[in-house]
Amino acid sequence: MSKKMGMNYLTPQMREYYRKRQIACIVHEDGHILSMPRYYKQQIFTKKELKKINDEYQELNAHKFDIQTTEEARVDLEAKKMLIYQNEKQLKLKRQKI
Repeated sequence: MSKKMGMNYLTPQMREYYRKRQIACIVHEDGHILSMPRYYKQQIFTKKELKKINDEYQELNAHKFDIQTTEEARVDLEAKKMLIYQNEKQLKLKRQKI
């Protein structure tokens, strides 16, 4: 592992930028979001700050997961209802033919 690689990126202004916003990711000019390398995180944030950022991120993602799970469950329920309806319809048609 090379020593001090990428330290030119961590100017005092960049450190202040990330500390003020409490974000542990890198956003490129074109909008791509990348995970910040651990080395940068260790240089910018204290362990307490990293824990706080991580906890907030986990809480946000848990909420998104709940919304996704609820939506997936609704779609799954609708699909099952449709299958039951189609099966019942087929049974009725078979009974009528006999």
